[in-house]
Amino acid sequence: MVPHYGQGPDWRYAMGFRSVIVLALLAIVISPASAQVSASSTFNPRPFSTPPIVGAPYSAIQISEHTQVLADGTHISQAATAPIHIYRDSAGRTRTERPFLAGAGIPSAVRETSSLIVIEDPVSGYQIVLDQVNRVAHRSTLPPLLGAPGTGRTASGGTLTTAIAPIGSQATANQRPEFSSESLGASTIEGVMVQGTLTKTTYPAGAIGNDQPIVTTRETWLSPELRLVILSKSSDPRTGDSITALSEINRAEPDPAVFQIPPGYEVVDETGPFTIKVTFP
Repeated sequence: MVPHYGQGPDWRYAMGFRSVIVLALLAIVISPASAQVSASSTFNPRPFSTPPIVGAPYSAIQISEHTQVLADGTHISQAATAPIHIYRDSAGRTRTERPFLAGAGIPSAVRETSSLIVIEDPVSGYQIVLDQVNRVAHRSTLPPLLGAPGTGRTASGGTLTTAIAPIGSQATANQRPEFSSESLGASTIEGVMVQGTLTKTTYPAGAIGNDQPIVTTRETWLSPELRLVILSKSSDPRTGDSITALSEINRAEPDPAVFQIPPGYEVVDETGPFTIKVTFP
């Protein structure tokens, strides 16, 4: 069973949405006798917001895959996450839809009829988590913008004070990782013009107990117009290869209804952590 809540690397414009909530606790109970699936999740509002991206509406589907080759030559290939539906309007409102529960142990009917929906509305000043099963809208006031007093971070996204610690207690200057970056030029992906960048990180022998250098790479294709990473590929000999991509990109303005609380939902104003509990027959 794989719950899908984490959003991967916190890129500034990654895949068109920003982390809205932090998963604090997830409990899943499957009752063989009744074939019921029960789950509860506790969420904490994030400590700060980032400026909304305005004037660049779109909708798309995000899909991730991961492959790994084991020492005996066995290939493992699997979808890292179920498809995520993403929307953004010209005012900078965003909506993400992902399965509340997914995985081999979850009945398909459950996966198809439940989603964790997060709406971030910088116009009204709210972030909303929709519980589709219980028809409850958990509404929280958006936190201060990144760089505002009290956030502890600068407007550029860095911390006010930064310290870089060596990897490993015995790391020396010649054991620290080396970084390089190169342009991959321009291309078109899903009908969108993008600029590619390849970054490499080299861990010299001895940096993390390795007897040979380890090289990891990340290839990103960014749309300057949409301010989105359309495609990202990473390769690490320790963990395998991952791909995260946007598909079915639609540049039209999304239906305004997707950024609103649906009729018939109970609205609960949250001021701190909250828990969603669901039971699927």
